[in-house]
Amino acid sequence: QDKARFLACLPDSLRGQLYLRPYPDEISGLDEVGYFKDRFPWLRIFDGPGKEFHDALMRARLLVVDQYGSVFVSAMVANMPIISFADPKIWPVSKQAVPVFSRFEDMGIIQPSPDAAAAKVAEVWDDIDDWWRRDEVQGARMAFCNQFARTSRLWPIHWLKALWRL
Repeated sequence: QDKARFLACLPDSLRGQLYLRPYPDEISGLDEVGYFKDRFPWLRIFDGPGKEFHDALMRARLLVVDQYGSVFVSAMVANMPIISFADPKIWPVSKQAVPVFSRFEDMGIIQPSPDAAAAKVAEVWDDIDDWWRRDEVQGARMAFCNQFARTSRLWPIHWLKALWRL
């Protein structure tokens, strides 16, 4: 319902530029493709396999998600513009993550509803990079990555040091 609300709230000018990546039927037990195609005939569906999805993801101009799973984390690490309208009752964050996610809310990365997410997409669409590259947005993204998605080519050394301290 939240995804449908988001799609319904998008301005007409953006509708033809959107792809939906449905959850696989075998995982969710839902026919998302049929559900959304019946309600939004203009919607393009991307249901290619994992590698094709990953490649398409890396070419996306802006990602919009309804959760804080692997796509959200990958977007933060890859520095890809993203907006989320995850329901906090379904996707709560840990106490340690509250300060970072509060910054995301302040920067517009996390929106309180599908309607607000659609409005934010419309607001930033003409110049996504101007919004995403702002120092405050990048600072919030980097704080998230430093605390929850740290990357390094020397990761085995960092892991060994962390394990040694335990």
